[in-house]
Amino acid sequence: MKKFLLFAALFAAVSINAKDIVVDLSTTPTSVSGSNPATFVFANDTLHVDYVVNAGYAVSGAEIAIDNLTNVTGISFDIKGDGSGRGFLHYLRDTEGHRWYDSGSWYGLGADWVSKTAVPNASLWDGQAAEDFGKYPFKTIGFVANPSDAGAGFFTLRNVVITVEDGGTTAIDNTDTEAQAVKVIRDGQVLIIREGKTFNALGVEIK
Repeated sequence: MKKFLLFAALFAAVSINAKDIVVDLSTTPTSVSGSNPATFVFANDTLHVDYVVNAGYAVSGAEIAIDNLTNVTGISFDIKGDGSGRGFLHYLRDTEGHRWYDSGSWYGLGADWVSKTAVPNASLWDGQAAEDFGKYPFKTIGFVANPSDAGAGFFTLRNVVITVEDGGTTAIDNTDTEAQAVKVIRDGQVLIIREGKTFNALGVEIK
C-alpha cells in the first residue's frame, strides 16, 4: 500500500529539480493547419505526420498536449522528413495561446534522422516580448511544416523531450523525495524510472 501511495504521488504536480520530461507521442495530436488537416500515425515510438499546404508560408502539422509545464529551459527531439527541404518550425504554446520558438529553428526537412535542440524563447506570430517567455505555463508543443511553396509532404518525430529547471512543475513528480523521476512510454506502456529502477504506473518494479 505504501508503494502504491508513493507512486500515486508521482502524478501530483509539485516543485522539482532540473529534469527531462519525455513527451508522450502516442497521445492523439491536434491538427494544426491553414489548409488541409494533417494526419498522424504512431508506431514504434515514432509519430509520422502527413501534411498538405495549399498556399505559400501556411503551416500544417501537429500539436501535442503537455502538462502545463513551467520553468522550461529547452526542448530536444529527433526528426526526419521526405527530403523535400520544405521549411519546418517547432514551438511551445502557453495557456494564453502564445506560441514561442527558437528564432534560429526554421530549417528544411531532410530525409535522414537529425537531432535538434532549442531554447524556445522568441515569440512566434503573437507579438509577445521576450521577457514574457515563461510568464504562463506551456500546454502544448507544436511541430509544423512552414514551406514557401505549396505541396504535400511528411515528417516523423521521436525522442521528444522538454527540459525544466528547479521550481518547474510536471505531472510525474514524487512529493516525498528529490530523486529524479522520469515518465517514459515503452511498447505502449507507461513506465516510471526512478533511482535507477523501473516501475509501472501502479508502483510495481519491473526487473
